[in-house]
Amino acid sequence: MRRGAQDGFTLVELLVVIAIIGILVALLLPAVQAAREAARRIKCQGNLKQIGLALHNYHGVHGRFPAGVAAPEKGFITRYLGWNWRILPYVEESNARDQAGAESLFCPVGSSSCHIQAAVSHVRIPLFLCPNCSDEQCQSEPGDVRYMADYIGVMGPVGTNPANGQPYATSLGGGGQACLVSTEGVLPRDETVKIRDISDGTSHTFAVGEMCWRESRWYTNGWGFGATGPDGSIASPAGCLVESCQNVRYSLHEMPRQDGPDANNTSFGSDHPGGAGFLMADGAVRFVTDEIDPIVHRAQASRAGGEMVNASE
Repeated sequence: MRRGAQDGFTLVELLVVIAIIGILVALLLPAVQAAREAARRIKCQGNLKQIGLALHNYHGVHGRFPAGVAAPEKGFITRYLGWNWRILPYVEESNARDQAGAESLFCPVGSSSCHIQAAVSHVRIPLFLCPNCSDEQCQSEPGDVRYMADYIGVMGPVGTNPANGQPYATSLGGGGQACLVSTEGVLPRDETVKIRDISDGTSHTFAVGEMCWRESRWYTNGWGFGATGPDGSIASPAGCLVESCQNVRYSLHEMPRQDGPDANNTSFGSDHPGGAGFLMADGAVRFVTDEIDPIVHRAQASRAGGEMVNASE
């Protein structure tokens, strides 16, 4: 008896199977990408949550939140360091803080060649890095690699308070308008704020926000830089550019980082689709969308503007 033809796929059937597999892969890829983005957003929100816990632990010990940026404690040179440096002992990163202290012993006061802020920035602090931001490092010069901070303090709003029609309070450093800084936020420059000072309500007030969209970043400094001064390295009350915190004047993803009148008005934003994460003063984390009303956005940056009712009506 002759053996019959062997069973198998025809060319048409094979092409159909390949097409079906291709369609299934095309349908699965967005779901996989969405799942990855959701995981990264959860991780980012977890970072903000831990930062909030550290800020509240700091408040519990010192009776106030740290200044958004200010000169270090007695015994350090007068280069400004930010709030993130001050919470290091409360996020199990005391080694980085100790390194700053050791470096300061070898930096003469007034020396522009000794960069304590750069030395601190050589330490990678995972808590300060959003998993959605691809560039966690910057390089000022060959061999000088510094780590960034993707979470920036909120100094307060810049603009008109809708509750009273008056400008939000600001101060000026050296350099005139280029040094405009708000004084109405939770983490302002050279000031400390207590929970009782936040009369707008801690659940309605920004403390820290994401700032890691590409046009918002400096690629010369790192997370250790709280503020820079006229010579670009020594910070002082006459210094202009604030690094560790920013004003809220513009909507999310609107104003790139730049010199000039808007030097401290860089928009908050992230590489997460549709908005950015914010830590509220009560420790809660919210995802703020790009569509937020600019008036509401500025109102949530002030701690005692009395404008929340007006902004929400």
